[in-house]
Amino acid sequence: MRKQITIIQENSSPLVIDDRDDRDLNEYTAEMAKLLESNNVSIIHTSTCSVITRPSKVTSIIVREFPSSEDDSKAELMKQEIPKQIEESPDGIISD
Repeated sequence: MRKQITIIQENSSPLVIDDRDDRDLNEYTAEMAKLLESNNVSIIHTSTCSVITRPSKVTSIIVREFPSSEDDSKAELMKQEIPKQIEESPDGIISD
Protein backbone atom coordinates (compact mmCIF):
# COMPACT_ATOMS: atom_id res chain seq x y z
CA MET A 1 0.00 0.00 0.00
CA ARG A 2 1.06 3.55 -0.59
CA LYS A 3 0.84 6.03 2.23
CA GLN A 4 0.66 9.79 1.93
CA ILE A 5 1.95 11.79 4.89
CA THR A 6 1.01 15.44 5.32
CA ILE A 7 3.04 17.27 7.96
CA ILE A 8 1.54 20.54 9.16
CA GLN A 9 3.98 22.83 10.93
CA GLU A 10 3.70 26.24 12.54
CA ASN A 11 4.16 29.17 10.14
CA SER A 12 4.86 27.08 7.03
CA SER A 13 3.10 25.31 4.19
CA PRO A 14 2.07 21.66 4.63
CA LEU A 15 4.67 19.13 3.55
CA VAL A 16 3.30 16.14 1.61
CA ILE A 17 5.36 12.95 1.36
CA ASP A 18 4.61 9.59 -0.28
CA ASP A 19 5.80 6.32 1.22
CA ARG A 20 5.51 2.77 -0.07
CA ASP A 21 5.05 0.77 3.12
CA ASP A 22 3.06 -2.42 3.68
CA ARG A 23 2.59 -1.99 7.43
CA ASP A 24 -0.88 -1.67 8.89
CA LEU A 25 -2.07 1.96 9.11
CA ASN A 26 -2.39 1.77 12.93
CA GLU A 27 1.14 0.43 13.33
CA TYR A 28 2.49 3.02 10.89
CA THR A 29 0.84 5.99 12.64
CA ALA A 30 1.94 4.71 16.08
CA GLU A 31 5.53 4.69 14.83
CA MET A 32 5.06 8.21 13.44
CA ALA A 33 3.67 9.41 16.79
CA LYS A 34 6.83 8.22 18.58
CA LEU A 35 8.81 10.75 16.55
CA LEU A 36 6.75 13.59 18.04
CA GLU A 37 7.57 12.57 21.63
CA SER A 38 11.05 14.00 21.26
CA ASN A 39 11.82 17.69 21.68
CA ASN A 40 14.94 17.40 19.57
CA VAL A 41 15.25 17.28 15.82
CA SER A 42 13.74 14.12 14.31
CA ILE A 43 14.43 12.47 10.97
CA ILE A 44 11.55 10.81 9.14
CA HIS A 45 12.78 8.28 6.57
CA THR A 46 10.37 7.14 3.85
CA SER A 47 10.80 5.22 0.61
CA THR A 48 10.84 8.48 -1.38
CA CYS A 49 12.75 10.91 0.87
CA SER A 50 13.96 11.85 4.34
CA VAL A 51 12.66 14.83 6.31
CA ILE A 52 14.41 16.57 9.16
CA THR A 53 11.90 18.25 11.45
CA ARG A 54 11.57 19.75 14.91
CA PRO A 55 8.60 18.00 16.59
CA SER A 56 7.82 21.04 18.73
CA LYS A 57 6.92 22.92 15.52
CA VAL A 58 4.68 20.15 14.11
CA THR A 59 1.02 20.80 14.84
CA SER A 60 -0.34 17.64 13.19
CA ILE A 61 0.44 14.78 10.85
CA ILE A 62 -2.15 13.26 8.52
CA VAL A 63 -1.51 9.76 7.16
CA ARG A 64 -3.66 8.45 4.31
CA GLU A 65 -3.47 5.04 2.73
CA PHE A 66 -3.93 4.42 -1.00
CA PRO A 67 -3.52 1.33 -3.14
CA SER A 68 -0.13 1.35 -4.82
CA SER A 69 0.06 1.42 -8.60
CA GLU A 70 1.06 -2.25 -8.43
CA ASP A 71 -2.17 -3.01 -6.53
CA ASP A 72 -4.13 -0.93 -9.07
CA SER A 73 -2.75 -2.90 -12.00
CA LYS A 74 -3.57 -6.23 -10.30
CA ALA A 75 -7.13 -5.07 -9.61
CA GLU A 76 -7.48 -3.87 -13.18
CA LEU A 77 -6.36 -7.24 -14.53
CA MET A 78 -8.91 -8.99 -12.32
CA LYS A 79 -11.68 -6.71 -13.63
CA GLN A 80 -10.92 -7.53 -17.24
CA GLU A 81 -12.95 -10.42 -18.49
CA ILE A 82 -11.62 -12.85 -20.99
CA PRO A 83 -13.78 -12.40 -24.08
CA LYS A 84 -15.90 -15.41 -24.90
CA GLN A 85 -15.18 -16.90 -28.23
CA ILE A 86 -18.23 -17.24 -30.40
CA GLU A 87 -18.15 -20.28 -32.57
CA GLU A 88 -20.25 -20.68 -35.66
CA SER A 89 -21.78 -24.05 -36.12
CA PRO A 90 -22.05 -25.64 -39.56
CA ASP A 91 -25.84 -25.14 -39.58
CA GLY A 92 -25.54 -21.36 -39.16
CA ILE A 93 -26.60 -21.19 -35.50
CA ILE A 94 -24.32 -19.09 -33.33
CA SER A 95 -23.74 -20.39 -29.80
CA ASP A 96 -21.57 -19.46 -26.83
